[in-house]
Amino acid sequence: MNKFNHLNPEIHEAIHVLQQVFRFPAQLYCGSEEGGDACCFAHIVQKTPPAKWYAQCRRLEETLKGRLKQPSGKNMAPFEVIRQLQQGTDGSRRFTEEITWLRQHLDQVCQLAKSQLTSATLRTTDADFLDVVAVAQTYAEVHKGQRHFRPVQLATILLNVRASAAMSSVLIEMKTGEGKTDMCAAVAAVLAKRAPKHAVHILTSSSDRASDDCKSTKAFLEACTGRAPRLASEGLKWGDEGSGVVYAQVTDIQKMVVDEMRNGKKKELFQWLEDCFLLVDEADHVLIEQSENQLYISSPCRGFQALVPLTFLTLAYMDFDADFQEAFVKDPMAIPEKSTALASKLVEELRKFEGKGNHGRWQHMAPVKVDQEAFIASLAPGSLGARLKVAGKEFVIENQEQNGIIVPQVVIVDMATGTESVGTRWTSEAPAVEALHALPVGGSEPLAFFNSIPTLARKYRWVGGTTGTLGQNHCLEFYAKVYNARTTFRMPRNSPGCIFMLPPVISTTETEWLRNIQESAERYLSNEHGLGVSGPVLVITESILRAEQVVDYLKAAGYPIMKADSSNGELGWSYEKLNGRLRTGSQAHVFPFFKSDHAVTEKLPDASIVVASNKGGRGLDLKLDGKCPAGCSLAHPHAPATDGGSVLFVILTEALNERQDVQARGRCGRSGKPGVVQYQLFVEDTMPPMPVGHVVQVQNKKAKDESNHLRSKSLRVADMVKDGRLLEKFVDWKITYKRKLFNLLLPREGKFKLEGSFLPELEFKMNRFLEELLVERWAYWRTMGEPWRKTDDTVHHFQQRQVLGTVTKLDFGDGAGESKVRAFATRLWNLAAQLRLDAEQLMALALQLLPLQEHDTSFAWIARDLLRKAASTAGPWPLQDGEHWQAEWTGNAALLLARLQVGLGGHDAHQELQSSVCRLEHLASSLKLGDDKFHDLARRQGHAYPSVVLQQHKRVRKYETKYGVQRNEMLRQIRHRIRKLEQAQSQPEMLSLQHLSSLETSLQSRLYLLGYTWATTVFEFNIADGEPLAAMDEDTHTWLQDRSVSASK
Repeated sequence: MNKFNHLNPEIHEAIHVLQQVFRFPAQLYCGSEEGGDACCFAHIVQKTPPAKWYAQCRRLEETLKGRLKQPSGKNMAPFEVIRQLQQGTDGSRRFTEEITWLRQHLDQVCQLAKSQLTSATLRTTDADFLDVVAVAQTYAEVHKGQRHFRPVQLATILLNVRASAAMSSVLIEMKTGEGKTDMCAAVAAVLAKRAPKHAVHILTSSSDRASDDCKSTKAFLEACTGRAPRLASEGLKWGDEGSGVVYAQVTDIQKMVVDEMRNGKKKELFQWLEDCFLLVDEADHVLIEQSENQLYISSPCRGFQALVPLTFLTLAYMDFDADFQEAFVKDPMAIPEKSTALASKLVEELRKFEGKGNHGRWQHMAPVKVDQEAFIASLAPGSLGARLKVAGKEFVIENQEQNGIIVPQVVIVDMATGTESVGTRWTSEAPAVEALHALPVGGSEPLAFFNSIPTLARKYRWVGGTTGTLGQNHCLEFYAKVYNARTTFRMPRNSPGCIFMLPPVISTTETEWLRNIQESAERYLSNEHGLGVSGPVLVITESILRAEQVVDYLKAAGYPIMKADSSNGELGWSYEKLNGRLRTGSQAHVFPFFKSDHAVTEKLPDASIVVASNKGGRGLDLKLDGKCPAGCSLAHPHAPATDGGSVLFVILTEALNERQDVQARGRCGRSGKPGVVQYQLFVEDTMPPMPVGHVVQVQNKKAKDESNHLRSKSLRVADMVKDGRLLEKFVDWKITYKRKLFNLLLPREGKFKLEGSFLPELEFKMNRFLEELLVERWAYWRTMGEPWRKTDDTVHHFQQRQVLGTVTKLDFGDGAGESKVRAFATRLWNLAAQLRLDAEQLMALALQLLPLQEHDTSFAWIARDLLRKAASTAGPWPLQDGEHWQAEWTGNAALLLARLQVGLGGHDAHQELQSSVCRLEHLASSLKLGDDKFHDLARRQGHAYPSVVLQQHKRVRKYETKYGVQRNEMLRQIRHRIRKLEQAQSQPEMLSLQHLSSLETSLQSRLYLLGYTWATTVFEFNIADGEPLAAMDEDTHTWLQDRSVSASK
């Protein structure tokens, strides 16, 4: 307070009161008209002169310290719940009616919940009332009378059940630690009994939370409904098999919807969901933070892998062109301008490549249906934005199973909850993120099917939600606008506890910040804060990276780092030490809790420090008053025991917005118990701000930023919902259109009806081909820009622009002396011409037909004709609308044709093999895109371009640009394949082909380094005996070892 010594004493005292208010906002007003002695800040200011404010504030602080030692208070009476609930409403009719109904029933429900009276003895026919009484009594029975629903919980259950009966969406704020998990289970039990053939999906913020909630409510729900709840992660079903209560996270439901849309079961699934219920726990996080999180399933469009050279070209520009150095792209504001410039250079480089003696080679490579400029326009900002992604905060690199091997992969982290989203991938940023962190660059694929929570919520019969923090008015507006949830209630806290706020501390260096966290935790564990209570410490950091720093610092200080150990078949605990050394003096268990494999003991002993990322700031309910793990020999600090039991101390390392801050502080002070909170902030400033003022300033700024963010977010979500409706219409159209094409190809009656043992297999293969064709066209179209795709386009526009309009009656042939299979071939060619199948699709069609030659050799001839067109190097041929048709880009169509030619008639296939070599030479040429330019740019920076970009012995800027090793390995493997093809030209016996999928998994690690999808597309077929890939060179082998790739167990 030295800054204010020159001020008037009364102003000086007023500032002190304000500082205390910021620390203890809950004590602003005690709620009593009369007030008492040092009962709250409002009465201190009102009843005492300024000269006594300081002393009164100190007395209030001591009173709060005393409350830390007291046990939980009594439950709030039903009438008080009603009174406080009504004070929080706006008095409108919809609230008044609900409050009036609740007033009539709450007190009676509270009494009956503890009795044995049956519904038959109650003089009421109100179904909502009776159902809630039944589940409340069952809850008490399951817990043998030791636990009952509290009035606040019962009020929340009643409001949810009544809203569901009226099919009116409702969101209810129920304070953290007040028993939302059991309350949600009770509501779910009522709904499940009312609709036994349908599901009640309870959405939680993470898979861990879903698992914990399912386990904790199993006995109660089984007693209520006769069925145990299920976890969506263990297999989410729908229809009769999917009924009952299911705990899930958003992605579980999204995946089910996306899968069934892809499988053509959209109509049946949506009809079933119309009678299902959706209960959202942590509603603010799911409905706001996750509102734009779409689950995508990409379409495996082989032709898109031909665009991989553009990714390498983009990365090279970012590394060697001074215009795109990190110094000029420091924040998201700079990306639009720089990405436009980068996209222009990429397009210009393509045009130069076409004009420098390459004779249209890029046209040979790029798929016809891809809008290259739109692809580049997405790739450029995504690649530049990738440099702003922070490892350990927005993503982590973890070993994951992929195609039979364990490989390091980028795992996206949910920024709001700190949980890892395994299996997800950024659309445009991913290749650059992989390159910047020395991982193999994966290609891009167009996204076909997707789903979001705003779209999903509209499918359910009823949606309800609860959370500890609904948020301010801008959040309520968002719920109403996006989800049509216009009814919200804020429940009072059942038994107001005491959260004591220690003064915030600001550090100006990272080392000082880490030291202050350690010292504050030590002081609390040793009772040096003077609070007179004991309990564990929870450190909540802003990211996984920060949590790792705290754990590493504590480990270096000699603290034992705990980890779960199940090596002997039972869960136990072991700990890590730094160089075998533990700190002298008092010791505490340190539990890391920021990765998917981290855990804490069921009940925490007092001498514990849990270090969490923001994962610990929501949904984490630490159980206290535990004992040390078996065999613990650590010297723990001594702290006093109190009547109230252990008290959790929460250290926050970031000033959050209001919703997240309340959630984080709510990890302590749960169920009426007290808690202690302190901010330990790191601010890189030589003149640190006043601690309390800084916290409030940051929180106010974040609240304002969130308000502006939600306004723009609601507009983006509206566009996303519109896009979702278009997808649903496409799915409906696809089913009808595919059936029409199928019936034209394979008529079920008449003289051209096919017969034979091959027919079921042919029908299956044609159905699959048509499905993949239509999905691929849809996926390609979604990547396009104007004029091929416009903002207000419909499915009709998609049909016309993808040449999927009206298909005229197919030519059935003259029928004279023509076999039915030949007539089928005529119809097939006629359809291929009308739909303008490109080379990739012709090859895919040939691959479907080749196995049928075992039944009828005519199918081999049909496949041969398809492969001839797909393998020809005479193109690209101009088609209507200025487009071009070109041959299949990997040379595999020509290779298959060569093998087929030899098998059908002893043809030497020299021409076909030469065509395959030609395609591979084009592919190698495209991988060298931009080489001339970057030789010069690298030389200016003092690098020898070949050693930097091909072998990569050096770093470029601060990154290990291993994409050069990957590109070099691609070129080596292409040259190896060309040599094998040239050898086969003189040795036709080498043309025994083997599909890559049938080979041993010893190849998987090399395929991974090449880019798995690209490699399995280019080297799909092995030529003759021996390894399909050349042995790794030294650089690639070293990279493989660095990446720690191992076989999956």
